[in-house]
Amino acid sequence: MKGYTNSNLLVISTVYNGSFRSDEMSATGALRELLQLSVKPIWERTKDSDEHMGWVFASSGTEEPGAEPDPVNGAKSIRELYEIASTNYSGKYTVPHCWNVAWDLYPPHLQSQINEINEWIYDGINNGVYRCGFAKKQEPYDEAVQKLYQALNKCEEILSKQRYLCGDQVTEADIRLFVTLIRFDEVYAVHFKCNKKLLREYPNLFNYTKDIFQIPGMSSTGQHGTHQKALLWEPSYHQSFWNHSPGSKYRLFLST
Repeated sequence: MKGYTNSNLLVISTVYNGSFRSDEMSATGALRELLQLSVKPIWERTKDSDEHMGWVFASSGTEEPGAEPDPVNGAKSIRELYEIASTNYSGKYTVPHCWNVAWDLYPPHLQSQINEINEWIYDGINNGVYRCGFAKKQEPYDEAVQKLYQALNKCEEILSKQRYLCGDQVTEADIRLFVTLIRFDEVYAVHFKCNKKLLREYPNLFNYTKDIFQIPGMSSTGQHGTHQKALLWEPSYHQSFWNHSPGSKYRLFLST
């Protein structure tokens, strides 16, 4: 544990697109000098005293391929890290998780615009693909699909007028959108039933995704380029898909 402090630890999950946003930021220089750790790909109980299920660390470097123990706090789960930081915390225990990071992609003069864009991108797209994939009934699935494609159409319109979401420079909002777009056709359209319209059918969004993918360092993160060139296919999706997406067991159909 020598040499590590809470100011330079980044924790991600290899099966959650939000984690890869931090991975991409690291590649672009936004998150430097960080020790990066991965939690185990499938949720487990975070405490013996209750039934909460969440992200947990491996108990050793050999327990789970790609997952590591926490070398800083010795925490067993992401939940424990949140509770170390605040004993009164009552929110969700999420990844990515990091401490005291300077965000080069979050410039002061664009922060209000980035925050506004992030809100509807997360709700409609980042989380929207999971609402589609997790839906157990037709009505919630239809609502999620409608919201997803409204947000994608909004992005397509914005990018018809400018290169990036906030103008002429890449920001945190672009990285947030990119991590879902790069997996859209090969993962979410196929397995999360987000197939009303493919990314490649959006001219501006498709070119935008290729543009960001060409930023130096981006193609080496999140296993991009390993399969299908610029589109991610994680082996751990095979392992965890049925565990994380109960909606995959139900026959749901796009409304005409």
